Amino acid sequence: MRYIISIVFAVLSLGSVVLWWKEQVVTAALLALLAIVFIRMHPQKRLLYSYGVAFVCGPFAEIAAMSAGAWQYTEPLVAGIPLWLPFLWGNAALFILVLNSQKTV
Repeated sequence: MRYIISIVFAVLSLGSVVLWWKEQVVTAALLALLAIVFIRMHPQKRLLYSYGVAFVCGPFAEIAAMSAGAWQYTEPLVAGIPLWLPFLWGNAALFILVLNSQKTV
């Protein structure tokens, strides 16, 4: 069941960006809400830590790549990135950690 919840979380996170990427505040709020619900469903301190690291480091890496000319966003809001991008990076970290903890070896 946790596997299915993780997949739904990932689809909703990415779907929010696909559908409302131009509405940056709305998209950021939806991604934050999804993260809060997901963390409450999987209460682990490492999730909060990992979310914070991805929230900061993911966009920082993208800003570095963009400053080298790798790509650019069509509607950046802060430092060349959309407002919702750190939230998406945080959600990706949550998805990967929870999904990885469910694997069977």
